[in-house]
Amino acid sequence: MNASLMFILLLAGTSWEGSGLTLQLQIGYTPAILDRGNKGYDYPSAGLFPELSEVLYCSHTFSIKAGVKTREGWELRGIGSLTYAAIPKSGINFTFPPEYSPIGLCDWTSHELSLGAELGHRVGFKWGKGSVYLGLEGVWGRLSGEPWDTFYVMTPTSKMLGIQGHFGLGIPLVSFGAFNSRIHPMLKGGFLKEQSANIPPRTEWLGPYTLSKWGIALGLTLNYNERKEK
Repeated sequence: MNASLMFILLLAGTSWEGSGLTLQLQIGYTPAILDRGNKGYDYPSAGLFPELSEVLYCSHTFSIKAGVKTREGWELRGIGSLTYAAIPKSGINFTFPPEYSPIGLCDWTSHELSLGAELGHRVGFKWGKGSVYLGLEGVWGRLSGEPWDTFYVMTPTSKMLGIQGHFGLGIPLVSFGAFNSRIHPMLKGGFLKEQSANIPPRTEWLGPYTLSKWGIALGLTLNYNERKEK
């Protein structure tokens, strides 16, 4: 390595150190319980006193976050996430021919990719340092359905687009050197709206439907901080 390159690297390292910024990395898993909404992917036969499974559905999110933290405790992170959700006993998004009387129920699964950012601030607990944060992501998704009625062998699908936000608290669990684990209770909100649908022949699309993303979640993360928090 020549002298000029060594000098540039040394200067960059010194500038980073002097800036007061520290690198943060995070991987996490976040299960959530979300509201089905009241039009589209809700349970069409729910009565006056529906069961929880008729008004709620579950999602599972795996995320990677990377960013920086300032001396003053501010945190800025980029987010990349993959989400899987199952919405059983849902309404179907197309009408059947007039001469056919279907069951009219469908089990949907959603696969989603989201990208966004998160702003937080350090908060202190008696047993360690945590954070409170607010995030926003754009979401691209694809829904695949399995109709209860087997008259149509085709699987209906929908392309989805939307946004979701979250407000959470990172509570420290265990620290080991520059690594620590946290639990994350959070509130989530947003929507995914159908952009197009692939449905069986001789049927008519009832969309665009909207999938609700409102609910609560409890995540678990493994975090790396460039310097151990004091």
